[in-house]
Amino acid sequence: MTSLTNLQLSANQLEGGIPRSCGGMCSLRELVLSSNNLSGPLPRFREISKLVSLDLSGNQLRGSLTDVTMLSSLRVLWITASRLDWNVSESIGSLSLLEELSVEGIL
Repeated sequence: MTSLTNLQLSANQLEGGIPRSCGGMCSLRELVLSSNNLSGPLPRFREISKLVSLDLSGNQLRGSLTDVTMLSSLRVLWITASRLDWNVSESIGSLSLLEELSVEGIL
């Protein structure tokens, strides 16, 4: 699935972790996994350099979002109501194209 550009799987009652193979989808521009029961660590996102929109909100994912700062094309980031670790104030400056940010309720 290296040529896949949009992957939208929101509200499908998906469980378990995000497969590491998602981190290798180099053509992906939009990844929407919101409102599922996803848990566990995140795959590495740094290899998805074309990613414009990332929505992981409403899951039980854990771990750090440090790879997100390497996504120079990112315009939309929604991680509302998740258990992800991300220091917004330290990282926001590297996301110069960001237009939408939703981080409400990060535990």
